[in-house]
Amino acid sequence: MAPIEIITLPSEKYRLEEMNLPARLAKTLAGKTVPIEIVPEIMPMTMSLEANDRPAEGSFWIDPDEKMWNDYCPARVHFTDLEGRKWHLPRHWLTTKGTALKEESPYQVTQEIAWAGTLHLPSIWDLSDINIETGAAFRKCV
Repeated sequence: MAPIEIITLPSEKYRLEEMNLPARLAKTLAGKTVPIEIVPEIMPMTMSLEANDRPAEGSFWIDPDEKMWNDYCPARVHFTDLEGRKWHLPRHWLTTKGTALKEESPYQVTQEIAWAGTLHLPSIWDLSDINIETGAAFRKCV
């Protein structure tokens, strides 16, 4: 069973709406303390899977002997609303306590820029952190 802790949600309603919570729920929960469930990180290929144990979220590995193994799964943070629906919270809220992340670059762009680096789009896990259903997240990531 995953550990249960308590977290105080941001008081700004828009911060909860950024996680795709319905506006009414965001308004009700803004600034409130809620119990959360923390699902720990699981490293890849540490658990063998039977055909009926395939993960509902994420992916899995099949070795040359056709044995299935778990794929990597980051830590996840959930809370359950009064109607019993489970919602994800951004994983960084465990360390930032729901405060906003600092912007990477607060500077204004004054000239055209050509990026030499690689663009890293959100992962399935990043999208699930903001309550985008896993199937929809997978379609957006491939």
